Amino acid sequence: MTEDEAAISALNLATARPYTSHLIETQNMVQLVSMFPTIFRISWELWSSARLNSSLHCPPGWTAHASRCFLLSEEQQEWAMARNKCKSLGGDLAVVLNADDQALMTIMTLKLVHHNPEKYFHSAWIGLSDTDKEGVFFWVNGDKLKSNVSFWSPGNPNNFIPDWDKHYEGQNCIAIVLPRHIQSWLYSWDDIICRGERKDWFLSKWTFCHLGSFVSPSSSGPPTEA
Repeated sequence: MTEDEAAISALNLATARPYTSHLIETQNMVQLVSMFPTIFRISWELWSSARLNSSLHCPPGWTAHASRCFLLSEEQQEWAMARNKCKSLGGDLAVVLNADDQALMTIMTLKLVHHNPEKYFHSAWIGLSDTDKEGVFFWVNGDKLKSNVSFWSPGNPNNFIPDWDKHYEGQNCIAIVLPRHIQSWLYSWDDIICRGERKDWFLSKWTFCHLGSFVSPSSSGPPTEA
């Protein structure tokens, strides 16, 4: 069995049964990340470094990519508050302009889980939502989502309202989750409850912020409050 096949087998086994705790879910995801082929990781390093703008100077902790700086920040809060956090840093929630951006952020989440197995990762907010009209998605810079630049995970968006949703508001804010299959690793968007609040606990959310081009301090899109 190849490393790819082993990873897929382990992942399918993990997702076929309900998780009994956050720890088990995290361990399963760490197993997936650790089984990604070495050649995949090396290729990513070469692929991404070739796209870095050498003249771009980002603050400490941020990652330079194209004409922007990206930050994956641990912020256990709702989407609107996460956006305010990004704005306080001089940026906004990250906007995905192309497949390069999507690959960067997806790999950043995989690396986070791989290097921090003790942390529970649920998802990371990005600057996309349909809070104004269901099914009509806008980025925080006011741009409408383009059909040729969308990276939904299988079955999403679904606006599912689970029993544990504390506010029964539906899922109107978008986050990047860990990919479920190696073959479709780039497709990692999921629509999630904007407040991120369950009846008995708060989803462990992270946040993608960006600085640079395409950051709009005052969005012309839909309201930011969920």
